[in-house]
Amino acid sequence: MPQRFKGVTNQLIHREYGQRCTYSWAVKLSRELVLKSGRQFMKQAELQSVQNIYCDSGKIYLENYKKVLTVNGFQPALLYTLPPCPALEKIEDAVVYCNYPGVGDRSDHRPSFLALCAHNWLCRYDSERGTPLQRIFLSNTYKFGNISWNTQGYSVVVKSRLNIFKGVTVGLEHVNRVVAALAVLTVCPLQYQAVLYICQQLS
Repeated sequence: MPQRFKGVTNQLIHREYGQRCTYSWAVKLSRELVLKSGRQFMKQAELQSVQNIYCDSGKIYLENYKKVLTVNGFQPALLYTLPPCPALEKIEDAVVYCNYPGVGDRSDHRPSFLALCAHNWLCRYDSERGTPLQRIFLSNTYKFGNISWNTQGYSVVVKSRLNIFKGVTVGLEHVNRVVAALAVLTVCPLQYQAVLYICQQLS
């Protein structure tokens, strides 16, 4: 826990000198710089979700992206809810896509989010209506569990979980064992761009 110094200026000086500070202290310091003294906060809304709550592009994603609210005023309003699905098809990870300038002007470049599902399908949903736009099956061999941006607004990289397959032999020599895979896909349209394999050499 960092030592507290009186005055925002002193706090900034000690922060610049490399004193470690917690995230909550940094937020408090930002409030002191931006807000007037004597300010009062008023609760506008309270949201609860079993999974993490995500906020992006004026939308709040609850229940692992299955429930989406829009924030156009003081009170969040329900935009849509995805229909119930089996546990095999649950969303494990997702990224939100906006129509970035210069990326594309076609109708398929509408705002959306890419959902990586438990059954190895990568699905793209319209972020305004929740309707499915496109989906692609990733692999029968590798179980993918993480998605992130490779190039913001253009391509994503999907990472597989650790492969526990045992090494195989050809004659008397061992071959390399693929322990993980990285798939790179473009967003619009949703299609494979490259697949990279991480190997462990067996001796």
